[in-house]
Amino acid sequence: MLDRVHVLDAAGARRDRAVVVGGDLVYAEQDAGGPWPAGATVQDQAGRWLVPGLIDAHVHLYLSGALDEVEGTLPANLAAQLAWGVVGVVDLGAPEGIFDLRDRIASGGLDGPRIFATGPFLTVPGSHPCELVNDRDQCRFVGEDGSATALALALGRADGLKVALADAAFTPWPTPRLDLGDLASITAAAPGPVFAHVDTPTDAADARAQGVAVLAHPVFSTPAAPPPGLPVTSTLSAFHGPESLLSGALLAEDLRHTPAAVQADWEAVAARPALLGEAFRSAAADWAAAATANVESWLQQDVVVLAGSDAGYLFVPHGLGLHQELARLQALGLPPAAVLAMATAAPAALLGWDDLGFVGAGYRADLLLLDADPTADVAALRAIHEVWLGGRPVDRGGLGGSTGAALCLSSADCPADQACDPQTWACADRCAQPWAVLDDCGADACVESSTGEALCRAYADCGLVAADCTPAWYGETCVPVDIDTNRCWPGGLAEEGEACDWEGGLGGCGPGLYCSPVSGRCLRHCDPAAPDCAADQTCVVQQWEGEDWFALCL
Repeated sequence: MLDRVHVLDAAGARRDRAVVVGGDLVYAEQDAGGPWPAGATVQDQAGRWLVPGLIDAHVHLYLSGALDEVEGTLPANLAAQLAWGVVGVVDLGAPEGIFDLRDRIASGGLDGPRIFATGPFLTVPGSHPCELVNDRDQCRFVGEDGSATALALALGRADGLKVALADAAFTPWPTPRLDLGDLASITAAAPGPVFAHVDTPTDAADARAQGVAVLAHPVFSTPAAPPPGLPVTSTLSAFHGPESLLSGALLAEDLRHTPAAVQADWEAVAARPALLGEAFRSAAADWAAAATANVESWLQQDVVVLAGSDAGYLFVPHGLGLHQELARLQALGLPPAAVLAMATAAPAALLGWDDLGFVGAGYRADLLLLDADPTADVAALRAIHEVWLGGRPVDRGGLGGSTGAALCLSSADCPADQACDPQTWACADRCAQPWAVLDDCGADACVESSTGEALCRAYADCGLVAADCTPAWYGETCVPVDIDTNRCWPGGLAEEGEACDWEGGLGGCGPGLYCSPVSGRCLRHCDPAAPDCAADQTCVVQQWEGEDWFALCL
């Protein structure tokens, strides 16, 4: 029993109450002071406030928020969400491992926020969020790689889907746009609500017309009328991220739950704003102004706005990011109780989480006990005394529970002959020597992970001669890793015989070429069984320790 607490949820404020918790549920809310059932444990919480646990309607748990992406922060991201009272999240773009993570938390094997997971973005090559890089973890390509293939990968275990219907906001050149017929097919087949990344009023209108359920962001290219009846996640923190960082506001926040490596990245950027580029900083300021104006206007037109921080995007910390978002929403003139509802009852209703969002009989005892009055200012939601998850206080300093075989958060979760790969968060075989040409990983490659452990990692299968890395938009080239492993690598514009380097970009070799570390020139791969070299060249097999490896035109 939590006695003599004040309660606030979307139903309003109730003072001097008692909340009875039985198992993982709230059994009753009643008058303070008893009487109590025999054997009840009573905690006198006089003067404290009790609110429902928070829900962040837009996060990226696998991303850190750093400019130079920091690998391996997933455990800290989960812990930070809980530490800041976030008991549920909508992950709108993550590798497929998010589904194992969601299921492990749901089964009780790991403490963490409840997860609504869409898995990877459904997008087209060269469009958001894979404008520049073929990120096979974050993106599934509709169109060039086939809508059916992308949908099959996304629909297997997803709660809903995330599509990118975007034009050119994030690049200085026009980017491809998702075909509206493909979008209609996606929304028709989706297992749950479809969230759409949009830039422009046209994007938003097209999304609504093709059956999208929620806008993942407000329109941010220009002031715009709201698409009728379409909810939106607010994500003002994402648009204001550069401003918050460079003004010192972010670094002045309480970042004790943010990994040190991420904080170091932010401090480096704050000290050298030029790292962001003047064009990006200017564009971000314009986006922030337009997005804020649209959210303010749309609220006045009764649009359902869900509090979403976009945590994991640039300079948006996990957990704390939602509190920043609530402060920005309150600054638009909303009363604190209305803002709280945007992070509790409203997203719970949209997601079908009918056991979250309120403090009352039958609702889960996922609760925040506060040392300040949230009816006066949403900043009180940061004054957390305890976070309750399933009827018990959680350790705000870390994660509890075990992960099981399908998911690891450290190598301690894996058998002795395996290590946790912080890229996939799955246990992988250990190996002897990273990047050895002859290794003990079979068809995989022995690599050194960001944790310093040598482990076997699979790479995309590609042909050195065929140069069949896809989609073609990215100009990747296939490079040899070891005797039986090739991988796609960012290519460049250098042609056969021209100078090259391994940094990609303009200095990288184009498809079918190999940047020789001996000559510093691009050489052509060839097949010794069917050489296709120039008349004055020979297809020469390269060897390593007596083993045939690959062949080049020399």
